[in-house]
Amino acid sequence: EADFYLKSVDEQQGVISLVSTACSKSQLEEARSECEKHFGEAPGRNEVEANHFANAVESCAYDRCHGADEIAMELAAEIWHAD
Repeated sequence: EADFYLKSVDEQQGVISLVSTACSKSQLEEARSECEKHFGEAPGRNEVEANHFANAVESCAYDRCHGADEIAMELAAEIWHAD
């Protein structure tokens, strides 16, 4: 699952690097846009899936804003779509 992968990326980078990296509102918006590019359109099947998708994109944006690279975003999106 994408959330699990993104959390494992966080753990590999270490708490210190995540805490020391600040993210402005505009940076978070840019990160969210980058993640949406990789995740694609939200599924329109039902509200639960739409919420799950939104949470995965937000997790991706948070991680991107705190140091995750393009490859991490691509892998998280692939994992999410594989579920």
